[in-house]
Amino acid sequence: DFCRKLLNRVTPKKGGLHNHVAWFLATAENPAQRAPALAVELAQKAVEANPQSTNHRNTLGVARYYAGDWTQAIADLEASVALGKGGNSFDMFFLAMAHWQLGQADEARRLYTHGIQKIGPQPGEDLSRFQLEAEALIKPPSANALQHPGGEKR
Repeated sequence: DFCRKLLNRVTPKKGGLHNHVAWFLATAENPAQRAPALAVELAQKAVEANPQSTNHRNTLGVARYYAGDWTQAIADLEASVALGKGGNSFDMFFLAMAHWQLGQADEARRLYTHGIQKIGPQPGEDLSRFQLEAEALIKPPSANALQHPGGEKR
């Protein structure tokens, strides 16, 4: 409630404050601190203030992903990719996860691989965390993990 009251009083010039708070509320490392619905609302304000910002579009897509609106998340993340002339690993990992949630496994794996290819020399903690999240969701468990000690598959 405090964030909502504060941000309703702030008129976004370029949406930076709204985007920053939306990113935190969508992606907080501790899931108990997340508020994806509020993050979507704030990210929409950021995009309205600066529709050409790839970062704002990415935040909106990520917030929508965590809010469970995977189809709209894909649309926002694809807009981020278009604005960013090819996108980045953040775009690709969340696109991959959204496609996976919609049952589009081949596209999810393609986007995940593309995200891996776009990682720079120093990915940072957030990107590493999202890569692991995407990997855990998309990569099937190894055949060895499905075997009992006696060699039988579950």
